[in-house]
Amino acid sequence: MNPLKRLFSYTLRFKFSFFLSILGFILFASADIAAVEWIRQIIAYINSDKTDFSIYLVLALIFIAIGRGIGFFSGNYFMSRVGFGIVHDLRSELFIKLIKLPKIYFDQNQSGQLINRITFTTTQVSGAASNAIKTLVREGFLLVGLMVYMFSLNWKLTLLLLITTPFIAIIVYIAGRRLRKLAKTIQTAMGDVTHVASEAVDGNAEIKSFNAEKYETDRFINANAANKSQNLKLEATSNLATPVIQLLVSVSLSIVAYFAL
Repeated sequence: MNPLKRLFSYTLRFKFSFFLSILGFILFASADIAAVEWIRQIIAYINSDKTDFSIYLVLALIFIAIGRGIGFFSGNYFMSRVGFGIVHDLRSELFIKLIKLPKIYFDQNQSGQLINRITFTTTQVSGAASNAIKTLVREGFLLVGLMVYMFSLNWKLTLLLLITTPFIAIIVYIAGRRLRKLAKTIQTAMGDVTHVASEAVDGNAEIKSFNAEKYETDRFINANAANKSQNLKLEATSNLATPVIQLLVSVSLSIVAYFAL
């Protein structure tokens, strides 16, 4: 089975929390779109000759803020329940499978790597899955809603804005491939850190007998440095993609503003 489909099957075990999370993100996206319309109404009021400020605009902003807050909390909280539920189930199933494996398997694999799969990898995988679903649902609803809203205002300028979409898709694809590659490297690097640390703790008497403290210290420092390096590469890739996308969007918005004004 495809890994993504398998992860989604775990998500379906928590249908109620997932459903409430979806509702929360829909409310959050709707409030953001309403806030855009509220700003448009305020600008229209400022440019008009009206002197009486509508109480409905004041109340609307309060309700928008309340709706956005409720949507943000419920969407993120219930999606976290799904994520932690996946972690729980993955760890339990992995441990049950691991405990039944023959001795030769444990002889052929480092204990640190095995422990790392239960403690670190499960958290990373489920976290990535829940964050991906969260981003897809929350930003997806917001994007669709804003597109519909913009089309209702001016469909020609909206089409002009969509010119950047293929370029953004390419950047997301390239960044996603690199992030997946780095995630696998980080998994191995973290396993090495766990393995070296567990060896140092379990074999502490032997290390002292052979005066191997410096050797083990160097091993751990090297493994720890490799893990740090890979994590920094991951952060650089993930944080570089966002400003590049924002630059493309800003350029397209500038073009739209030029033709609109």
